[in-house]
Amino acid sequence: FDIKSTIPVKRNYCDDNVFHKLCTTDVFNSSKSLEIILSQKHANVFHLSASEPDNYEGGSIYAADETVFPILKNQFGSVAMITLKVNGIRQPHWHPLAWELNYVISGKVRWSIVGVDGQHDTFILEERERGIERKNLCIVHLKQHDDVLNDQLHPLVNEINSLAEKFSQIDGPSILKREGAKLQAWRQEAIRIVNGYYEQTYQGLEEFISETLAEGGEEIKRLRLNVRDLTENQGARNDDIDWISEDIDRIRKQAIVEETAQSLVHIRPLVIGRDLIQIGCLPPEATPFDISRLAAPYLSEYFDERYSYCGMAVTGNGQQLLLYEKNILYIFDHLLRAEQRVKWDYGYVSQICYANSVKKFILLCSENEESGVFTLETGTMKIEKILDGRYRSGACSETHLYLSQGQRVSTALDQYKLADLELCRFHICKKDESISRMAYNLDMLALIIFNCGCNENNYEVQSRIEVRSTAKRLEKLWSIPMKFSGGTLAYDSIASLKIMGWLVTDTGDTCRRLIHISTDGTIQSTLDYEYAHGYPIDTALLGTDSLAVKTLHYCWSDDEYQSVTVALYLQANYDSQELHCHWLDCLDLTNAWNAIMII
Repeated sequence: FDIKSTIPVKRNYCDDNVFHKLCTTDVFNSSKSLEIILSQKHANVFHLSASEPDNYEGGSIYAADETVFPILKNQFGSVAMITLKVNGIRQPHWHPLAWELNYVISGKVRWSIVGVDGQHDTFILEERERGIERKNLCIVHLKQHDDVLNDQLHPLVNEINSLAEKFSQIDGPSILKREGAKLQAWRQEAIRIVNGYYEQTYQGLEEFISETLAEGGEEIKRLRLNVRDLTENQGARNDDIDWISEDIDRIRKQAIVEETAQSLVHIRPLVIGRDLIQIGCLPPEATPFDISRLAAPYLSEYFDERYSYCGMAVTGNGQQLLLYEKNILYIFDHLLRAEQRVKWDYGYVSQICYANSVKKFILLCSENEESGVFTLETGTMKIEKILDGRYRSGACSETHLYLSQGQRVSTALDQYKLADLELCRFHICKKDESISRMAYNLDMLALIIFNCGCNENNYEVQSRIEVRSTAKRLEKLWSIPMKFSGGTLAYDSIASLKIMGWLVTDTGDTCRRLIHISTDGTIQSTLDYEYAHGYPIDTALLGTDSLAVKTLHYCWSDDEYQSVTVALYLQANYDSQELHCHWLDCLDLTNAWNAIMII
């Protein structure tokens, strides 16, 4: 290595800069001429061993740069084969703009790296091992490095400013008021439950004391009568005297025990699990879901009206559930208590979804002249028709409404902007195919697609679950084949489980299944639904830990030939015995999801 030939003359170094004593390997220049074995036509081959080496006391070096190896031209690179003698050392050098790859052909070498900030490290490289040194900052090229880093910083600054603007627009007091209302509602409900338990227990204590005193009084009365009879008849024997004495002694001891007892009530501390209330977004592992371990339902609500088997949906925060019965739309809370209601005069509702960005339910009506798409505002319960036409199914993202036509065969999927209802139509199905149901989840739209070319009475028609990206113009992400036992006439449905994926219902004459599918298209678990002898026809995730399942029942009467059940399933990440005594007596919790039923 010739330091003088590799260090540019016009450079300004500080006297204490150690790097001015080192050569640069950004472009390696040998001090001796090298023999060019091949012509310019073969610029990708150069035989280092055929060139003349540079010999030093500690070893020798065969080297080539772009002056003799054309493929390196404008690459700011060099190639060298170095032979070090025992205890030999390669001349120190720096890497302001280049990387260095070292490969040990034979032997062993110690390799030390010193950074510009004084940090250093040493490695031992054995035969056939490689060592890579990244380019780093240096004083000479500081301006170049600064420019590169600044170019990388500018977009980051823009992103930070954008994030800052978004955070400045977040209304903290409104969020606190909204979420605080949930805590307040929970507090009031907890107080009501504790007060009810207290009153029930107090009544039990009162009855226990009254019954105990009454029993003691009855025993004393009985003894008094026995003594009177023996006295009047003068027929007392020694056994009678002993028996009466023993009873008196027993009653006396019992009275002393009850009078001197420190406590008749034994109270265990009220234990509230740490995860009873969680703040923040729940990670996937915090909400495990295994549909195969579903427990029996614990709460039920009944709907006898024929049209009550139409769709249902939950609000964006999952705290309210919309159901239909007897020309009334009901909004229920998580305990299935009707909070709001409004009259519905537009006939059969085929499906319901929720548009979180506008805080409205979307209802698809397909009956007579009223067919179309309606909205229901959750606050005012105002109903408005926004589209005409017959639609079979629908789903809402944050910005768009997706609808499939009501015809038996329709290859089109209509996409409407929620802001202005601008239409964009996508033909995503093949001939003789139709979209049966759909659900939106985390920038993905899941579709149940049937092949309608076969006989409708064929109970295992060709079908599939297909998921497309709403962020990439409905680009197809994955698809899995499915066999629905009821065919095209089945009560199939699909619902979002958020980060846990989707829940699919498969209901036919011989099959009642719930199928859990992950966001990547893997079937996680399957459950043969046997609760309440009903057929599951729709599902919805209520909150973060409850699942609503709507179930159809055939009664086979002349008029009301069917009824509907909706079941809620509660996930238990806490101790089942603790929650059992705090909520509902009929609650049966396991370590999986547990059921609440609405019939």
